[in-house]
Amino acid sequence: MKPLAIIGLDPGTTSGYVILDLNGQMIKSYSAKELSLSLVISQIIEHCQPIITATDKARLPSFVEEFSRKLGTVIVTPDEDLSKEEKRDLISNFNSGKKSVHLDAHQQDSLAAAVYAYKKCSSKLEKINNFIILHGLEGKRMEFTQLAFKEELNFYVIKDLLTKKNVEEKIIKQVIKEDKITKKDFLRLYEKLSLIKKENAVLANKIGRLTSDLNSAKKTHLFLDKKSTNFNQRVDGLLKVKEDRMKFQEQEMDRLKAKIEVQDWKILSLYSFIGQSQSRQLLKKLDNLGQKEFSAKNDILKVNNNDCLLINRPEIYSESVLEQLKERNIVLVSSKKFPPLIQQRFATVLLGNINNLPENEYYVLINRKTIEENLDRKIVIEELIAESKEETNKHRT
Repeated sequence: MKPLAIIGLDPGTTSGYVILDLNGQMIKSYSAKELSLSLVISQIIEHCQPIITATDKARLPSFVEEFSRKLGTVIVTPDEDLSKEEKRDLISNFNSGKKSVHLDAHQQDSLAAAVYAYKKCSSKLEKINNFIILHGLEGKRMEFTQLAFKEELNFYVIKDLLTKKNVEEKIIKQVIKEDKITKKDFLRLYEKLSLIKKENAVLANKIGRLTSDLNSAKKTHLFLDKKSTNFNQRVDGLLKVKEDRMKFQEQEMDRLKAKIEVQDWKILSLYSFIGQSQSRQLLKKLDNLGQKEFSAKNDILKVNNNDCLLINRPEIYSESVLEQLKERNIVLVSSKKFPPLIQQRFATVLLGNINNLPENEYYVLINRKTIEENLDRKIVIEELIAESKEETNKHRT
């Protein structure tokens, strides 16, 4: 099994990277000219499962951000760019007491970033390790560490998730392992699933009480049936009351059982939805881009950076909402044509048919290739041109 690791990246014309395991030991270092993102990713995942991505720059380079987004890692950056002296000290401390490691300048910068991240995260990693040892979770060390480090979940909640012996364990572990939905999306779906299960338990408990009452009523019925015939009229009246009560209780049980079946269907739907998310793109649904609609839905959707939004009526929009979404690098998707103003500001995807997709009230799942093939690249190209100009001006300076 490949180890969890910290990746130090130094992008540029000549790019370098260093891989450290969670004990601070170097697994691999490498640098070369014109290294593509896809090549860096393929080389790194041959040796490890990245969990942390680090850079020596305070301002996050786009190459590092894209690498982290594709692999679902935690990003660690310094508050200010690491100085040459700081990087020299970090590398020197790393080599202290060890066999000397010969690295070029790009690999040294990558190593300094990785060691900085290791030191910054060492306290949390130690807490995770202590909890694993204390609770006998060595067999689930990798899954526990991934969940505990990347997700804001209580350690005991994670322990409960990983030790349940049912279908829920498999689905949840797959979602986190593949990292196909965001942390907040996962927590929201898990909370909804937990709420349905609690409601199901309450209904089952109520059925149990009604069953007990029904049995008691049957015993009373048998007792009254043995009474003297002198009390037939009274007994008939009592039996009528008991029969009516029994009928009512049976009807109530039928109603509750039907409700449980609905809740069970909702649970299975959530299982299916979560399971399918590992290979698809999650779209958050909005009817339009007006202020009223966005304010009403965003408390649930929690629109984040790089999200994809499915818009039913793109012709309705608010300038203030567009400004908020523009700052978050949002991709807009619709089956209707977007107004020119929106096409100029956003990466947009026009889909001819969005029926028969896995969805619920707030989310839709769609094939990632469909998004990529229909993505309007205009905004992306303009940003690349702007970045290229900025890089050229820096070199001239």
